[in-house]
Amino acid sequence: MIARSRFAPTRMTRTFAALLGGQIGARTVRIVYIVVLARLIEPSQLGLYLYGIAVYVVLLGLSGFGQNLFLAARLPHRTATQTWFSHSLTIRLGMTALAGLAGLTFLWVQESDPLVLTALTLFLGALAARSIASWVREAHVALEDAAWIPRYETGFRATEAVAGVTLALAGVGIVWLAALHFTVWTLEAAASVRLMVRRGLWPARLGRRLRLLAPMTGASFWYTVSSGLIIAYSQVSVVGLRLFDASVASIGQFAVANQGLLALLLVPSTLAAALVPALSRVRRSGAAEDQRAVTALLRWTLAAGAGLAILVEGYGIQAGTYILGERYGDAGRLFTALAWAAGPYAAAIVALQSLNALNQKRKAAAVAASMMATQAAVLATLHPWAGQDAASIATVAGALTGCVAGAILVGIALQDRRVLCWLIPLLASAGAAASMRLVPVDATILSPFVLAALIAVLVATRVFARDDLFYVLRRFGGRASRAQGRASS
Repeated sequence: MIARSRFAPTRMTRTFAALLGGQIGARTVRIVYIVVLARLIEPSQLGLYLYGIAVYVVLLGLSGFGQNLFLAARLPHRTATQTWFSHSLTIRLGMTALAGLAGLTFLWVQESDPLVLTALTLFLGALAARSIASWVREAHVALEDAAWIPRYETGFRATEAVAGVTLALAGVGIVWLAALHFTVWTLEAAASVRLMVRRGLWPARLGRRLRLLAPMTGASFWYTVSSGLIIAYSQVSVVGLRLFDASVASIGQFAVANQGLLALLLVPSTLAAALVPALSRVRRSGAAEDQRAVTALLRWTLAAGAGLAILVEGYGIQAGTYILGERYGDAGRLFTALAWAAGPYAAAIVALQSLNALNQKRKAAAVAASMMATQAAVLATLHPWAGQDAASIATVAGALTGCVAGAILVGIALQDRRVLCWLIPLLASAGAAASMRLVPVDATILSPFVLAALIAVLVATRVFARDDLFYVLRRFGGRASRAQGRASS
């Protein structure tokens, strides 16, 4: 008999592909939208727009109250799904209301300009709609049924982008763009709920059993700390600059650069989200191979982040000026600094999500808290002297703290003797950064040589080991065999 095998993607592969497809589509549309807006409106107006989004994204972690991780850890077993959903939705709606109230209080205390207040109030309305839409996605991700997400993500973000550009061309103010953002998220929330109803997954009623709500809330608390802080971390420097009385134009420059950093994090953060339900099953079944492979992902994200940062350092300023225009010269400069956070930031996300999946919730929360504390302390210390640059330095410093703390705790949790296996790519990244920043050669000329040296170091130190590569092929796609042909004599 002649055996023939074919690639058969695993459930984690399908979930990862769906999430990545949705994120790539949405992020691409979002970046193009921001680029076009940068061409059409003043930096101060764009700064206000991105500041409004930053405020409600910081609150998004509180509104979610860790339900993405809670459901991902519980639902792979498919028992009493409706019960979990109904009580999880109760928690989500209650915490969304609390987050909205906190946001309104912050606005009325911090802001006095009626225009800013109106725009940011509309963004807080988008918080409620986005929270509901996100809960529907999280429920399906936990069930590893995410194939529909790319269609919704790309479609609604494209709708907002087309309508927003039309409004900007018509010369409308920032309040209209904020109202559009609120409207599109409301439509997406309604469509997501309708989809879940059609599939018979939407709860018939909200969960009200206190004996279940209380333990669920308690179990979600540490998830909230870790996931909420990691979401807030991505935007807290934008909000922090405003608290230090930076102009909205200055905030706009940094916020645009920060969007570039988030784009670099797209693949590792999406993989981490898809990894949680898979690792949850692995933890319960006792299969150690998948758990140990998390350390490989840590090494790879650090290595890939270093390579991307070298390229951004070499060509980011020119590319930013070409794409955004001369008015956003500071954004390109800030992006070259922020890019060095990409590898450590991505590794911290992978470590944090892995710790949650391995039921190390308090350790995951400690990692996120260390990142936030470092970022806030560095920003507060350096801002009087460094201004915008303090926000970039603070983001890099916080990412490094989270990376080191997370990698150490993951190694301990997995009882992996190679606890410091991530140290080589991290040191290689530091060496590349020092070379790009300190060697007195033009960055565009130096960049290819530093990148080649980095690759040589990573290969020589076996950061990309053959066993790890074989693991990924096995984990992301099994091989299904079938017998074909006839026996020959």
